[in-house]
Amino acid sequence: MKISSLLLLLSVITLSGCSDYEKLLKSDDFDLKSERAKAYYNEGDYARALPLLDQLLTVRMGTSEEEEIRYYIAYCYYGQSQFLIASALFKNFFKSFPRSYRAEEALFQNAYSLYKASPRIDLEQSQTINAINEFQYFVDTYKKSERVAEANELMDEMRKKLEEKEYNSAMLYYNTENYQAAAVT
Repeated sequence: MKISSLLLLLSVITLSGCSDYEKLLKSDDFDLKSERAKAYYNEGDYARALPLLDQLLTVRMGTSEEEEIRYYIAYCYYGQSQFLIASALFKNFFKSFPRSYRAEEALFQNAYSLYKASPRIDLEQSQTINAINEFQYFVDTYKKSERVAEANELMDEMRKKLEEKEYNSAMLYYNTENYQAAAVT
């Protein structure tokens, strides 16, 4: 009896929380939406923060708040492990706000998101190559950044991954006695 009462109470609380969120989504109070979006973001609830931030972006485009909203949106996608979308948004942020104090971070996160999207070694490695290129662009752009060493280490790691991929391909051809293909690879 107590367990069923407790489950009912938890269900009611959960449903009332959802209805408050739904009301907030439909609300025209954009200051409240901004406040709650930041709160959800800070709590790590990116799935709830993102729709609110998207609504805010349409209303606050061209204002001083646009930069911050775009920054939060990119990190929401990153926080949800949607690394390719996050990468594109970070790169767009860098291009849109090149003089922002967040520009360096955005360019690094663009490359790091591609690094995170890099597939395991037995799969096609175009994302890995893209990540290396983006890290190199970061290093070339921000030569004196504190994150250059980290970027170089990550590039070295990915280059080793590509070398191992090539070695595994050559060994596959060698083991199947396709020696000419093994030599070319």
